[in-house]
Amino acid sequence: ADGEEALARAAETLADLIILDIHMPRLDGFGVIRHLRADPSYASVPVIALTASAMAGDRDSVLSAGFSEYISKPVNMSLLRREIARLLENRP
Repeated sequence: ADGEEALARAAETLADLIILDIHMPRLDGFGVIRHLRADPSYASVPVIALTASAMAGDRDSVLSAGFSEYISKPVNMSLLRREIARLLENRP
């Protein structure tokens, strides 16, 4: 529902991969990724950013913030499945 809930769920279990919206109430995706990357348990967990923002430069700012991949909405499910498979396959 929001970024704080995302962090609470992440604290409950160690996920293999996270799909995270950028625009969320209370704490946006950029705030969540900062918290996740500061946690050694989540430092290398792939995190896919889903966002309706598809402006020039958005992909670069998302990736430089620590996300593993950027997918714009509306989501192409075939692309999402391919990216999930790729990220999990290449996970250390």
